[in-house]
Amino acid sequence: MGAVNLIPVEERRAGAGGSSSSAPTYGLLAGLALLLVALTVWVLVSNQVSDRKTQLARVQQQAAGAEAAVAKLKPYVDFSGMAQKRTQTVRQLATSRFDWHQSLHDLAARHGQERLADPAHRHGGAQGDRRRRL
Repeated sequence: MGAVNLIPVEERRAGAGGSSSSAPTYGLLAGLALLLVALTVWVLVSNQVSDRKTQLARVQQQAAGAEAAVAKLKPYVDFSGMAQKRTQTVRQLATSRFDWHQSLHDLAARHGQERLADPAHRHGGAQGDRRRRL
């Protein structure tokens, strides 16, 4: 059995001759394809924008939570700073204090040696001299 052509004879000739009616059809198809591409790009961009807005809202919520946690812990940070400052003050006082013990010890040792070297102090000092005179 042979192939049957159902296109009318008049239209078969117009298609074979390259009629000018196919150019607007191709133009319309190209326009529709271009419209489809533009619509696809628009949908993708709008989805990306909405995703970024959602992400921004989530990050802002996390930042607000972190700021609340920081505000809640601020007294501890202040106390820690105060403790460090006090420790530093005590260290400065300890390193800059005058060594009274050693100084008085040296003074007593020196004064004791001078006293032993002076004969007036060996026999009771000035009071001892008065006792001998009386």
